[in-house]
Amino acid sequence: MKPGPIEPRRVLFRLRNPLATLPLIYAIFSQRWTTENHLLIWPAALLLGSAGTFIRAWASVHCSYSQRRERELTTGGPYRFVRNPLYIGN
Repeated sequence: MKPGPIEPRRVLFRLRNPLATLPLIYAIFSQRWTTENHLLIWPAALLLGSAGTFIRAWASVHCSYSQRRERELTTGGPYRFVRNPLYIGN
């Protein structure tokens, strides 16, 4: 069987996460020497990034559809407070 043509939309969809990190990497390295208060900026950024990572991990544990179980409405964990905690974690 001959493979079909490559659809650009599918390629971009598969590369969405690496492509989204490129602006972040550029922002980190382009502003390297312009920040004046390192003692405030870096701990705040690390705290915010860690909180987002924790929220995403906590929400992923409570998603039943990502764990190959029967689909049901998730009402525990962070879904108790907000409708989509994965977006908040981002």
